[in-house]
Amino acid sequence: CKYIFIHAHCYSYMTPELIEKAKKDPQAFGQLYDILYPEVYKFIFFRVSRIEIAEDLLSAIWEKVLLNLHTFQSNHPTVFKVWIFRIARNTLYEQYRKSPKEDYVPLENFDIPDETSVDGDLKIEEQQKYLQQLLRHLPPLESEIICLRYFSDLKNKEIANILNISEKMVAAYLSRALKNLRTYL
Repeated sequence: CKYIFIHAHCYSYMTPELIEKAKKDPQAFGQLYDILYPEVYKFIFFRVSRIEIAEDLLSAIWEKVLLNLHTFQSNHPTVFKVWIFRIARNTLYEQYRKSPKEDYVPLENFDIPDETSVDGDLKIEEQQKYLQQLLRHLPPLESEIICLRYFSDLKNKEIANILNISEKMVAAYLSRALKNLRTYL
């Protein structure tokens, strides 16, 4: 759960050579997993109602990545990251269709689980809850774009590729979402 609050993660270690090597070497795949796991976790966690569901989805996502890695054609790190987030998004929506509605809720209805720890963790928890309350007022696509941009540190171009919309549309939705959040503040 601590992955939620880690924001700075370095993609510089995700090289084309590492991506190619990961197709055959479990240790290299483990390195890619370590690099991308926090951002994928944050994206999934903020879209589901419980940590257990997020963990189950993450297992399914990484299993799909592992099983299909040999089919991945490009070794460009950005393309690879987009590919993984598409798998994550598709897996999430597959589960929405299969599972009872009460197990999955849109971001705007999600309550962050309580954590009791030192004062710093409690302050972070309060900030996260406040942000979550603000995001409830946004349409689902705007909430998703906010999650991808700020929780998963993706660029607008990457988000556009994941959502199959133009980069200009991502920028427009993001601008509108931020403007709406400012009015709620």
